[in-house]
Amino acid sequence: MHRPALAEAAVHGDAVLLALAADAACAVVGQPAPCSPGGSCSTARTVPMRPGDGGPEPSGHGALRLAAAAPGAHLAKVSGLVHESIRTLDEPVFEGAPLAVPFAADAPEAVRLTTELITGMGCTPLPCGGLSRAPLLEVATALFAIGVW
Repeated sequence: MHRPALAEAAVHGDAVLLALAADAACAVVGQPAPCSPGGSCSTARTVPMRPGDGGPEPSGHGALRLAAAAPGAHLAKVSGLVHESIRTLDEPVFEGAPLAVPFAADAPEAVRLTTELITGMGCTPLPCGGLSRAPLLEVATALFAIGVW
């Protein structure tokens, strides 16, 4: 059975969705082709963490590190703050409203593809601005997830 390398698989789509730890994601996008110049990457779980006195702490900005590791690629940081029980719902709708998914992106094509992916899951895209806003999404996600879950 042929198992394609990531670079080989990546050329067959419009976007690469990364749901990896930050350090692993940076290593992956640094390989040839996964996030090629002009291509798009959407990233869900790239909040770099380190051990702290009171538990895990953020240690940098994953989306900005990814952008540096994949120059020329278009990136979107999508909030990964969804409990696993919500991911198994047929329709993520609460009190009549679809789940809103915040994201930040660096190019119109990344916004378009990310909006299409979020809408395709039955959710409402919530654009939060350019990739410079990605660190705000990462910190908000970490703050809530560490403090509540």
